[in-house]
Amino acid sequence: MSNYNIIGIAGGTASGKTTIVSKLFDYYGKSTSVIIGQDSYYKHNDNLNFNQRTMINYDHPRSIDIELFHSNLVAIKNGQPINKPTYDLKTHTRNSLFESIAPKKLIFVEGTLVFHFKRLVNLMLIKIFIYAPEKVRFNRRLERDISERGRNIDSVLKQYKDTVSPMHQKFVEPTKNIADINILEQEKDFKAPPHFDNMIRLLEAILEDIDLFDDLDKQFESASWVSFRFAEILPLKIEDKQKCLELNDPLLRLNYLEPLLKLIRENSQQ
Repeated sequence: MSNYNIIGIAGGTASGKTTIVSKLFDYYGKSTSVIIGQDSYYKHNDNLNFNQRTMINYDHPRSIDIELFHSNLVAIKNGQPINKPTYDLKTHTRNSLFESIAPKKLIFVEGTLVFHFKRLVNLMLIKIFIYAPEKVRFNRRLERDISERGRNIDSVLKQYKDTVSPMHQKFVEPTKNIADINILEQEKDFKAPPHFDNMIRLLEAILEDIDLFDDLDKQFESASWVSFRFAEILPLKIEDKQKCLELNDPLLRLNYLEPLLKLIRENSQQ
């Protein structure tokens, strides 16, 4: 495992990403982890007046300053501190002050579109997708935007109908298929997700992939979710690796890997 590892957390608006990331940060602590949110990387658009900025589709990938986002993640993954932009969601402008972020072992990167950008996905060790039904997400979004972002009901409804929902279907929902871990959240209150302990166990097992081969049989038999990591780690032929990674179902990946793993074991014992 690298000294600095990016864990991606994606999902629809108000699906619970921030809650999960905050709990992960609290669990691992500030000496080990850091959070970098997509919301910090909206384009500046300081050449537009406020009314023009309110007309921008902030749920479309082109609203993100992907060049800066990507370069910051590459730098911090390589052990370099970064100056992360700060963004005012009420005025739709980037602040003049930047936040200095030091690299940490675990770098949690969260946002609706972080799995849409392949160049960001390629930097991630683990990808987690948080799913919540649209009704739950809408109710959370409505409450949040009114209480925290100074919006009114009409503006929230219009934005959700015009951009949030259609952009979710087009750019966010499809990315759940590339996640290593999918979490289903159906409750209105996401303050105490019951699956958090299970997710921590999954994360820590994958994060310990450097020790995976100490008890390979046990890992292989008990953890289908780690099949994607096996496909990346094992010394497979390029065509076998590619075919395995193209299988969406982890159990299918395991079935495909099993005879290959047997050959690797036999060769290592010769």
